[in-house]
Amino acid sequence: VLLRRCGLSGSSETSPLCQVHITGKDPIAIQRLPGGGGLLTYCRADGLFVHTLNTESGLARKVDAMAVPLQSLALRGDAVELAFVACLAVLPFLLDREKNASACALILALRRTAGRMLADSSKPDI
Repeated sequence: VLLRRCGLSGSSETSPLCQVHITGKDPIAIQRLPGGGGLLTYCRADGLFVHTLNTESGLARKVDAMAVPLQSLALRGDAVELAFVACLAVLPFLLDREKNASACALILALRRTAGRMLADSSKPDI
């Protein structure tokens, strides 16, 4: 409902909605937003929905903290998504204070690299 009110439901720019079920936790719906970041919706057993809007680096830190399996995330495969996945691959090797301090810079650097890689892969071979 919230995504529909924001004009994001069914948009070709948003990633498909992802439902995550982690043992012992409320189900979580993750919706990536165009350009990065996303909306986490905790679906509580009492029928209450708790929404949190996250920046790209904040979403990466939350997904890492909840140990959401990468295969459960619905990804498009563009530079933004590739950078997000690469960041999630690095975060488990950092201490919490390092994650908080570096996640934003890490996302930006990985986006630039992913963008260059995708641009290079689309060039015809000579």
